[in-house]
Amino acid sequence: MAIRLIQPKKFFTIPPGTNAQVIRVMNEIKKRNERKEFVTKFAIQNGYPVWNKVLMGTSQKQYAHASLAGNSLDGVTDTTILIPFVMEGEFSVKGFIRATLNDSVSLSYSLAKDYKAYEEKLDNSKTASSAFAMLSMALNKIVFNEEYYKI
Repeated sequence: MAIRLIQPKKFFTIPPGTNAQVIRVMNEIKKRNERKEFVTKFAIQNGYPVWNKVLMGTSQKQYAHASLAGNSLDGVTDTTILIPFVMEGEFSVKGFIRATLNDSVSLSYSLAKDYKAYEEKLDNSKTASSAFAMLSMALNKIVFNEEYYKI
């Protein structure tokens, strides 16, 4: 069994041209790691983030409120970023960090193998295992330009 040398500095290495919102996420992870170190264990088990190969989207939340001037709608935009992570020397995405940005940064992560935990649903009530698997395939396409999969 090979021993992997983990370099926390490498975890936080940002390639040139990386999106500013992704850098915000990295800085938040770095800040949390400074409070309680977790990056070393995470990298041993899951690999390193690929900061410049992300999926990003926004959603608008509308809030209605009444005032003396009349009723109005205010919107808050959330940005969701999926940052893939890869084991060094391997050629498939191990999982992804999900960051939701608004006034703050919310973080979670999922492993590619977690698709098994999702239900096989055909409606939109919950994330289906097939949708989760498709997300993993999309990240592999972005990182490794992989287009073919065995099912």
